[in-house]
Amino acid sequence: MRKILVVEDNETLTVPLEIALPSVPSTEVVVSADEALQILSRHDGVIAALVTDLQLPRMSGFELVQHVRSLPE
Repeated sequence: MRKILVVEDNETLTVPLEIALPSVPSTEVVVSADEALQILSRHDGVIAALVTDLQLPRMSGFELVQHVRSLPE
């Protein structure tokens, strides 16, 4: 089953997401771009969609998307 990966570092937004998203099958919430990249490297083709905050620490959401696009399919 394919998953949706959500990247959000703000706990004020993460908590409601974690409450609401269990009703959406196969959704995972992480708090950093580094954590998202680790998951993407382990889940070969399993992630169907990436929803990301644009203002993340250490790496912006834009930079994360650039990294994801450079990963082999």
